[in-house]
Amino acid sequence: MSAENNKWERLALIVTITELMAARQKDFGRTAAMKFIYLLQTLKNVPLGYNFSLYSYGPFASPVLDDLSYAETLGAVTEKVLYFSGGYGYDIKPSEAAHELKTKGNHFLQQYQSSINWVIDQFADYSASALELISTIVYADQEMKTKQTSMPLLALVQLVREIKPHFTNAQIERHTKELLRKGLLSSVLV
Repeated sequence: MSAENNKWERLALIVTITELMAARQKDFGRTAAMKFIYLLQTLKNVPLGYNFSLYSYGPFASPVLDDLSYAETLGAVTEKVLYFSGGYGYDIKPSEAAHELKTKGNHFLQQYQSSINWVIDQFADYSASALELISTIVYADQEMKTKQTSMPLLALVQLVREIKPHFTNAQIERHTKELLRKGLLSSVLV
């Protein structure tokens, strides 16, 4: 796959996810976009070529934001900044050139449509904060898997708590157990 094809595929994916979230009338911003793409690449092995590292809000790859900005420049999505007490967020919606951009990545979208639908079905109802936590749990689990290390559930909870101290043990444990029930963690001893 050429870098040029990969760019169109990534842009088409962003547009598709944006459309699916709009169809569900769900809030969709940068954090959700980043986490959906991370989860697709990590849990469903969708070959997007992003290199994620752990950042303030969980797994992060700056090229995702570059691609999102490019999709906006091409008129395929719109992005508005929303201000609220205590901060701000982004609202991403599909735009008039969405179909044209999806056409350029059509083969890729057809090949991975079930994985794209899966990530939306599994995670569309979560807040940006919950997606931050879920993706960090998956990231920590993947790091343990890479090291060929297993750990008890509570050890993973403690590890994630060290990374994300603003979440409680109960929140982390609840999401970890949920991911484990769904078969999305591989380093937890059961």
